[in-house]
Formats: sequence, structure tokens, C-alpha cells
Amino acid sequence: MSILTRIPRRVACALAHAAALILGLFVAWRFGRAAGVAAFTLKAAEARVKLLQQAAEVRRNVEAHDHSTVSDKLSGWMRDKPGG
Repeated sequence: MSILTRIPRRVACALAHAAALILGLFVAWRFGRAAGVAAFTLKAAEARVKLLQQAAEVRRNVEAHDHSTVSDKLSGWMRDKPGG
């Protein structure tokens, strides 16, 4: 005699529903977590692209000026920098 034949049908049905609910919650949690990780990764990549674009813009601006102009601007920046 198996264990399923010894328990009443209502108990077996309730256990099956509970197992389905737990499985559904677990699957939803896993997919939600994966979506959250993907969103975080995308946000980090976008921030990195923005940072690289800003660095390229600064590089272009520095290369567009001669050495004395860049030196003067950097000296002024270091002088006016808060806390420095």
C-alpha cells in the first residue's frame, strides 16, 4: 500500500496545491531576481558608456588647445578647487 492511498483525498489535494504554490513562488522569485540582475548590469554598462564618452570629450578638448592654454586652465582649476 502506498502512502497516497493512506491519506484522505482532501489532504492530498491540499498538499498538491501547496506544492504548486511554493513552486510558483520560487519560479517567480528566480525570474524576478534574474530580471533585477539584468537591469542592474544594463544600468552599469550605460554608466560606463557615459563615463567613457565624457573622458573622450575631455581628451578632445585638451588636444584642441595648445600646451600653455591647458596649463593655465589646469592651474586655475587646481587653485579654485574646493578643499584644495
